Amino acid sequence: MANWTGAILTNKGRALAAKVEAGTCKLELTKLKVGDGTPSDLESMTDLASPKQNIGISSITPSETGECDIECVITNKDMDRGFYMREMGIFATDPDEGEILYAVQTDTHPDYLQGKGTSATLSIALHVTIAITNTDSVTAVINPAGLLTSADLDKHNTSDDAHSNLFKLFAKLTDLKTHNEAADAHESRFKLFEKIENLGDDIIKKLALTTTISAVTALQTNSWFGQLLKLVLTASGVKYSIAQNGYVCLGSFFGGLIIQWGHSVGKTKTWVDTLPISSSESYAALANDTGLGACPIGTRANSSTICFYQQSENLTGLFYIVISKA
Repeated sequence: MANWTGAILTNKGRALAAKVEAGTCKLELTKLKVGDGTPSDLESMTDLASPKQNIGISSITPSETGECDIECVITNKDMDRGFYMREMGIFATDPDEGEILYAVQTDTHPDYLQGKGTSATLSIALHVTIAITNTDSVTAVINPAGLLTSADLDKHNTSDDAHSNLFKLFAKLTDLKTHNEAADAHESRFKLFEKIENLGDDIIKKLALTTTISAVTALQTNSWFGQLLKLVLTASGVKYSIAQNGYVCLGSFFGGLIIQWGHSVGKTKTWVDTLPISSSESYAALANDTGLGACPIGTRANSSTICFYQQSENLTGLFYIVISKA
């Protein structure tokens, strides 16, 4: 469970705080960063030890007790790899220095933010509280990257003037009732609803009638059907890397079957090579000496490596292929 310590002002942060308290400028917060570093001297930091993600500010809420609540939303939708959130930095604008690292806090029991390929897309709201003498002197750069949260939406919807412009528009439609009672007033809308209702059946029929050749053609275009096929294949785990050391993962439709291959050079007699992609188990492995044209005496593979055993000590290289399961 996360255990964030209180935020510590950096040296540049203290200098900016003094300017704010003196009334020469406002405290303009710009963003947050999270990382997996373990810094020791927090006060002298100008950036995180190992920054992993910039986070835009969603909202900032001052209180009457001299504190400001900063809300940000962190998401893993663009993260290829997960990381432990061990450090967090608050950035602000100094009128003389530009953007600076204002404050830092660390976590001795960090949470792990999973990468996008290991779970569903996650969005986590982060709240950081800072103390300031005059909360009226605190502002924030609200970044579109600081995603809209449900709390923001509720706050908007309960506001007295949230939809005032919309109500004014309706008030001008004095003949609205007459329009709604007309026989053909919403004919096009009903047709649209009917098309939406039948969309699921149309997709299923399209899939059933599509041959392999036309499916491949669709995948190479930007048609709606091609995009749908790509989404289905990606969701099932289909992926590939067409390279000298590559793989093809056929996804859950084919039981998670993986075919991978590679070329290894510069080793002799017995060695172990890392496979292009790890798997839960391997079923078969085959290698061929590129120089002598002979197969090694023994070849085997496990979840992440392939092993070769050969009598000759003069191997120039090997080609191999492995059949495994995701």
